[in-house]
Amino acid sequence: MADAEVDVEAIERKWEDLVSRARSDPWSLLSMDVEELRAYLLGAVEGLARFVGASAVTIEFGRWRARYYRKSLMDGDEWEEVDGELILSIHLEEPTGCSITVLSVGLPDDDGPEVFARSAGEIAELFFTGRVCEEGEFEPHADR
Repeated sequence: MADAEVDVEAIERKWEDLVSRARSDPWSLLSMDVEELRAYLLGAVEGLARFVGASAVTIEFGRWRARYYRKSLMDGDEWEEVDGELILSIHLEEPTGCSITVLSVGLPDDDGPEVFARSAGEIAELFFTGRVCEEGEFEPHADR
């Protein structure tokens, strides 16, 4: 396959592998070291994020008090860290600043981890049809 071609099946497979792991064994993700988790999650979502034209990936992680890690895909910036409240979630941001949650693992009161995940096809559809702002949220960042 030429460098300019995109292997959509491989991108989707990486994403679906992450979603499957989050659904079948969320504790394996939540128990990872922060650096290891960031590298693993970015490896699973970066191809999809770049394919749909996302400008940044935000990862939120923490057992009781979460930390958001945002990495711009447009600039070569390092990870930016912000406090938050969820257990684990991944957001893809478009250049206007709107973002959608693509995967989240939360802890309901009695039932253990609850997983929400969008399919790679749904993510692509939201980006390619310009509906990220309709389905997500707008959070301006200081680097704009």
